[in-house]
Amino acid sequence: PVGVAMRSDGSVLVVDTGNRRLRRVAADGATSTLADLAAAGAKSPCGIALYPDGRALVADPAAEALYVVSAVGQVSELSGIDRAAPIWVRPTGVAISPQGVVYVADTGSHCVMRIPPGGAPQVVAGVVEVETPIPGFIDGTGDKAEFAAPCGIAMGPQGELYVSDFGNNAIRKIVVPPGV
Repeated sequence: PVGVAMRSDGSVLVVDTGNRRLRRVAADGATSTLADLAAAGAKSPCGIALYPDGRALVADPAAEALYVVSAVGQVSELSGIDRAAPIWVRPTGVAISPQGVVYVADTGSHCVMRIPPGGAPQVVAGVVEVETPIPGFIDGTGDKAEFAAPCGIAMGPQGELYVSDFGNNAIRKIVVPPGV
């Protein structure tokens, strides 16, 4: 098990990476399989976040994909992602705003992206190198900031993002201006 998320009903969703399943642990401890992610093409699912409507979003860096899991366990791949784009290498961590905007920590491109509902990934922070992504450590805005293998991401109470910058042994904070 790698990723966990608490649901409003008191149950916990657990990304069972090795078995490529999404497990549900009820408040009473009963455990069941909510979704078979392998059947959808998952290779090494890890990060998880919940949409405001209760659906789960699971990141899979090995498959270079994000999977949406409905409340009843139906799995589909998040559409609109160009896997050939230099910003999309190994999506590892995910967070979702109350408005349904998805934020992704991509370990391979060393970037943090946002995906608006129905839209394509856009870089929020990090330097995009077309040929070979290069890790770094620089604080700054947008493409002036540099990361080294960001792997986890969480949204704070004011909409700020907290990023686990694995390669730099740091937790970084990103403030996304309103309307961006």
